[in-house]
Amino acid sequence: MKKYSHLLTTKIIVFIIMILCFTGVIKAFVEAEVVNDGDFGIVFEDDYLSSSTFVQEGENIAGDLTRLIGEFKSEEHIVNGGTINEDQLKSEEESLFDGYQFNSRNYNPNLSEEENYKKFKEEYADKISQVRDRLIKNDVRDFHLTLQKLEEVEGPLYYASDGVNVYTNTTKTESEQFKTYPS
Repeated sequence: MKKYSHLLTTKIIVFIIMILCFTGVIKAFVEAEVVNDGDFGIVFEDDYLSSSTFVQEGENIAGDLTRLIGEFKSEEHIVNGGTINEDQLKSEEESLFDGYQFNSRNYNPNLSEEENYKKFKEEYADKISQVRDRLIKNDVRDFHLTLQKLEEVEGPLYYASDGVNVYTNTTKTESEQFKTYPS
């Protein structure tokens, strides 16, 4: 045995094995850091269903479903202008009016604000309509992105309805059917 313990090749092999083990440990540590966003508390969790990661995933799904049911309702609702906030539309209109004041030759500083605003509404009717269409288009895009994001969810199962619109990733519709699942 003394002969093997002092051989240079044995020492080199042992050294290489030590380096590989040390590298493997560091690689596992870095991967755990990246996957868990630096939260090593998951290592000490007893149950995934009570972990902060599970709660966060559930909050993301619930937030998306709440937005679909509460704000968007359906694509038809969006296209009909149901999601257009009058304050947002007014803000966009005021922004256009500011541009009209500084850039238009038809703006008359001698007229009252109301008279200039009336002229602005007549001249910029197309642009105001385009603002409304752009806002609707953005909401339709957000609606489809949210739907796509929810379609990629395989678990947990979800079912949300406002009585008219239904969003789900399962064929189950009764609350009793969901009670058999752990969360």
